[in-house]
Amino acid sequence: MDYKEIGARIREARRAAGMTQEQLAEAVDITPVYVSRIENGVKRVSLSVLLRITKALDTHIEYLLTGNAPCAADNLAELMNDCSERERQIIIKIAAAAKDALRESGTAA
Repeated sequence: MDYKEIGARIREARRAAGMTQEQLAEAVDITPVYVSRIENGVKRVSLSVLLRITKALDTHIEYLLTGNAPCAADNLAELMNDCSERERQIIIKIAAAAKDALRESGTAA
């Protein structure tokens, strides 16, 4: 594992979230110095801290570890994870209607 790259992605995600190191440290219950050391790749980040950072920055652990964003199917599965069967069916119908509308309007990629 390349901790310098992980740290750089944490820094990037923190900045994108508009947070300072101090704010992230407070949200994750670690010191700002520890955040700095993680972001600079000087200190290895534990899994428990990484999970709290992921939550605080509203990002995906896959991105922080590998630089790859999760695929759309993963995002959809996560979205539907706590839905009832009725909610799932409604979401599927809405997605199908949106797809059809995009294709009809010619704006689908």
